[in-house]
Amino acid sequence: WSKDRKENSNSLTVVHQGISTPVKKLFALSHTAVASKNEELIGQAKRLTLAIAKDNTLADSMTLSEVKKIGKRCYDGKGNIEAECNFHEPQFVMQFIGNYMVSASLIWPHLSKTERDVLTEYSDRMYKAYVRPIFDSLRKGKTDFSQMANGGIAVLAYAYLKNDSRLAQQTLSQIFQNINMVFLDDGYIKGTSFRGVRGFWYHTFGVNSALAVVHLAKQWNVNIPEETLEKVTASAKLINVGIADLRKFESRKSPTGKPSNASYDPKDAQPHVHQGAIAINELLHTGEIQQALIIDLDVHQGNGTA
Repeated sequence: WSKDRKENSNSLTVVHQGISTPVKKLFALSHTAVASKNEELIGQAKRLTLAIAKDNTLADSMTLSEVKKIGKRCYDGKGNIEAECNFHEPQFVMQFIGNYMVSASLIWPHLSKTERDVLTEYSDRMYKAYVRPIFDSLRKGKTDFSQMANGGIAVLAYAYLKNDSRLAQQTLSQIFQNINMVFLDDGYIKGTSFRGVRGFWYHTFGVNSALAVVHLAKQWNVNIPEETLEKVTASAKLINVGIADLRKFESRKSPTGKPSNASYDPKDAQPHVHQGAIAINELLHTGEIQQALIIDLDVHQGNGTA
């Protein structure tokens, strides 16, 4: 991944074939295997998950502390799309490990104690080296909300794998604080929604993560702050605005100034819903997401019953 990133990716574009795509396939394999109760597929998922851990996959990647020492800031801090972005290296390792741990949790009942120990030891190492540092760095930022809720969902995956309810509760509270800080009352996300010709694309990706966090909190019976629900609801509604009229979505001026981590060249545009926010446009079109959030708000405001 380190060599691949340096040779093929830049600040604007990450080539995913060697980092995101493989773990998505593992994720899909684990889901399909467990849902179908197919023993052959379960065996394949086990073998692949164990092989990743035994090979210490991605552990040779740069850590966040190493990135800070080396430098090479994304976009050079001044909108240079061709600039090397060292931060992407540990960031995408975090995302890989987050998805890996979710996959591991799915096949957990099918593992022996020895096999579980292998997965746990690998997850412990990668959590400490990549997941925790990225989350702690991004959640304290005053702008932007990106993949895996700035790394928070990867921390939640680790908490689930370790059966650590205290860590899960603490992490959800930190994610809520992050959302409340960077999501505006009208649903736009500071930085993220205003990233030049890809602002709407990034917005949908950030909202996707926020909705995932809300869903997880609901599943785990964790109280969601009213402010968080209101802001996420507004951000979800904005996706319909962008789909219907992209210019209207883009008419809102950035409250924090022109972001430097963006392109403003029409040739770099991604004028559509982010491909990582799978089916979010269909869910919003049918009202499924908005209705679920509105019900939550009614309950929080005393206008209904759970």
